[in-house]
Amino acid sequence: AFGSDGKLVNAITQKNVNLTKTYSALMPLNGGVYSFIGWTGLDASFDLAQLKLKQTTKADVMLRLKQDSQLLKLLQNKRIFQGESPLVHLPDAKTHGSIYKQTSINLREKTNRIKVDVELHESLKGFANIEDFEVFISSDNGILNIDGTVSLNGIPIQYPYQKLLMGDQFTANFTLLSLKTGYTNRILLKNIKSGEVIYEGDLIAN
Repeated sequence: AFGSDGKLVNAITQKNVNLTKTYSALMPLNGGVYSFIGWTGLDASFDLAQLKLKQTTKADVMLRLKQDSQLLKLLQNKRIFQGESPLVHLPDAKTHGSIYKQTSINLREKTNRIKVDVELHESLKGFANIEDFEVFISSDNGILNIDGTVSLNGIPIQYPYQKLLMGDQFTANFTLLSLKTGYTNRILLKNIKSGEVIYEGDLIAN
């Protein structure tokens, strides 16, 4: 919960939650105007920031994606959500007594799934194997702020993928964090045997 000054006033963490339309959590607060931010789906794939009451703001860092190759693989097929509630006004309990108000958080997904299909051209059959080609996707989107925005301080991360080989073609399935224009989002198709770059471009523009 964040007060009218934009500073954190309370936070709760709950594990093994089954989110439904009727799920709710109780957060005690003094009188004031508040907004609430929620995150779901966070696990060992991330370094979570240490939140500090009366100091942390919505623009501060929430998480950093760990760059350990094994932990990055855990991101596959994962869905992460973040959202913010409307403003809520709570009267002073000293004059109005204990008051319960209900609000809701519209959670929006902060992960993207990308499928890349690669097929060996007829002209290359007999000269190259589909196993010689790999797809690389990288982005500097590995740091997300509490308000759901992508930090400007990220460094490019090369994302792993699940590869499905079928004859002379394969499908590469990627799961990435939020993709935004103005950041470094690259896709590259390379013959790893010869070192030749077949294609390289901006992931979002293409």
